[in-house]
Amino acid sequence: MLLAAMLLPVLNMARARARSIKCTNNIKQIIGAFMDYAGDWQGNILSANSGSTTHGDEGWAWNYTLVHNNYLPNPKKQKVGSSVLFCPDSLRYLVPNRRNNISFSYGAIYNKSDRQCIALNAPPIARAGHSKVTLVGDAWRTKYSPACPFYRMAIPAKPPDGDVEEWSYPALVHQERCNMGFMDGHVKALSRRELATDYFCGSANYDTIGTLHPIGYVATNIGINMTLIELAPTP
Repeated sequence: MLLAAMLLPVLNMARARARSIKCTNNIKQIIGAFMDYAGDWQGNILSANSGSTTHGDEGWAWNYTLVHNNYLPNPKKQKVGSSVLFCPDSLRYLVPNRRNNISFSYGAIYNKSDRQCIALNAPPIARAGHSKVTLVGDAWRTKYSPACPFYRMAIPAKPPDGDVEEWSYPALVHQERCNMGFMDGHVKALSRRELATDYFCGSANYDTIGTLHPIGYVATNIGINMTLIELAPTP
């Protein structure tokens, strides 16, 4: 009994680590699909919410686009838990009828203008550096109960009134770390402090505004008690 009690925390940590590794691999495959799409469309990708009038699984959101055009398999035709569109640690908090609905997948860049493409080599992205600009990763929102992962990630430094909870934000899903994929293709597990330093989000109209925002908010306490906290501004 004593031995089992001693081994249980170690076993739980190993399982958590395995889920985090699977999440990282998922994001890498999603980024690969983004890059394949961009290669076919002159270096452009659709923004996270491209004018959909319904939900992410029925409109031209980033994940629907990749699935509909066969860059990624349709999760509704896969065994629950098999799709790369869902973080394994987030999936266990979803009610059954959401576990293959891509509206509740990872979160990706959100360009605020409807039906716009994002050029991967747009000037503000190039200036910031592709390794510093987020593309897709662990993201949750709080607007509807229960809190849940959501496909639109946006991280303006000071969100407009009313929009703070409508978008999803980087989420500390894996032992207080967020798995985040970047526009250069790498994936990294970031702490709250790392998110607050010099990484940028995709919530700008790159081609018209010409600016990027630092990451300003992060979701923590993942699950029904999830909270959104403001990060310290970059020095």
